[in-house]
Amino acid sequence: MENKTNVVFQGKIVPVKPLNSKLTLAKCYVMAIGVNKHRSDITREAAEDAIPTLFNIPVVGHLYLGEDGNYHMGGHDKLLVKDENGKYKFKVLTVPFGVVPQQDNVHFEEVEEADSTKRIYQVADVILWTGHYPELLEAAYDDETLFNQSMEVDFLETSKNKDGTTKVSKYQYLSLIHI
Repeated sequence: MENKTNVVFQGKIVPVKPLNSKLTLAKCYVMAIGVNKHRSDITREAAEDAIPTLFNIPVVGHLYLGEDGNYHMGGHDKLLVKDENGKYKFKVLTVPFGVVPQQDNVHFEEVEEADSTKRIYQVADVILWTGHYPELLEAAYDDETLFNQSMEVDFLETSKNKDGTTKVSKYQYLSLIHI
């Protein structure tokens, strides 16, 4: 059974260091273990098993300058546009601005969220194309710009928990989306 879905978590890209004048190494809080906003219950074992599918997937998003003059991160953003034939189509506004490299640094960290809840997060390095998107680097260093983390995944093995949540026993990553 293949069940492609997007899963949203609180998080922020944390710049680590420039790799060269065009690329920046950053830390990404990929996902929280347990039940999320979409009532999926992703186990630590499933997250550990999915690590090989995390490597070399794109990091995508839609960074835009808001009316307030500050950068904002959109995610699954689309714009309805009229084409040259007068037909309306959706134009995808998200762009790939990074990649999750093959690494041995995927690990788990306890994080205290804004509501004081402590959760275990899967964490990985990402490489951001900040030479092509300099506003991305500016936003990453700005504490006011939030990068909520979403990911596109295929749920491969699921079952229902007694509380109605969906237990995810096996999945694969398709992309990381910053929204």
